[in-house]
Amino acid sequence: MRNLALAVLVASGLAFVACGATREMSPAEAGVAAGKKGIANGVCPVMGNVVDLDDPDLFADYKGQRIGFCCGPCKPKFLKDPEKYMKVLEADPAKYGYHAP
Repeated sequence: MRNLALAVLVASGLAFVACGATREMSPAEAGVAAGKKGIANGVCPVMGNVVDLDDPDLFADYKGQRIGFCCGPCKPKFLKDPEKYMKVLEADPAKYGYHAP
């Protein structure tokens, strides 16, 4: 039982570390790539990593904008308090590769 608990902790830690770590590009480059796919941001407003543009489960439509995320845990966090994260995007659009409609 103890080994199982340790294995779960290690696996969850690895998933968290890997979140959004698959791609390296500047916020401006990420914003351009995201814009080509109809996504309003190239950098995740939750974790600050480059958005995963290849996983359709990592997008949420909010007030006419498609918002992208770097990994699975970020989308539910955003959906719990979307205005909080929209303020983050709007406060520093260059940092998040964000372009409002």
